[in-house]
Amino acid sequence: MTPGCRETRGGGEVRNHYTVEPCSVLYPVLKEGCMRSIPIPIPDAGTIVQIPLFRGGPYAEYQGTSHWRGEIEYSMGRVGVHYIRGSNGATLTVCVPRIQLDLRSAHPGFSEVNDRILARLRAIASVLEKYAGWKLGLPEINPPPHITIRIPEILSTFRADSSGSPELETSDPEEARLVLNIGKEFLDLKRRVSNLEARKNEEAMN
Repeated sequence: MTPGCRETRGGGEVRNHYTVEPCSVLYPVLKEGCMRSIPIPIPDAGTIVQIPLFRGGPYAEYQGTSHWRGEIEYSMGRVGVHYIRGSNGATLTVCVPRIQLDLRSAHPGFSEVNDRILARLRAIASVLEKYAGWKLGLPEINPPPHITIRIPEILSTFRADSSGSPELETSDPEEARLVLNIGKEFLDLKRRVSNLEARKNEEAMN
């Protein structure tokens, strides 16, 4: 995991779901803004709150580069960041926390994954650019998001994690899309069969 990155977990467990594991997103820094804190105005109170960003100086300096670790608080929580400044430019790496998605969503797969990641990135970049004077280039997700798919009903033949629950792990978009679509269709079929059986039982009782 990227230095300085912090991972957060969501709420309750969803039985049939897929999880985007924490991933690193690299921003080229076009303009460096406030380093120590982010001044957030509170209009109702008429004050400005300083949200810590990078505490103190760089934690490492070598080969002409300086490295900082920090955190950014934004509308969806808090994430770790790693800032590198060198003679050839500067980069800011953001750690996108784990995202858990319900398999029953309308369009499961990498399109929804990318939408969720981009939503977080827009919120993070907005805080830095709007309040702290930073200017960031286009983000690059590298390596691609790693997805864990958990559908106990149909993945019993796959490997089990430490808790014994069957799951499939992949970073291949086509493989993930195939398994997710099969899983969604399987669950839809299972639900229709269950509804049909319930209707038959109800009719038999009347």
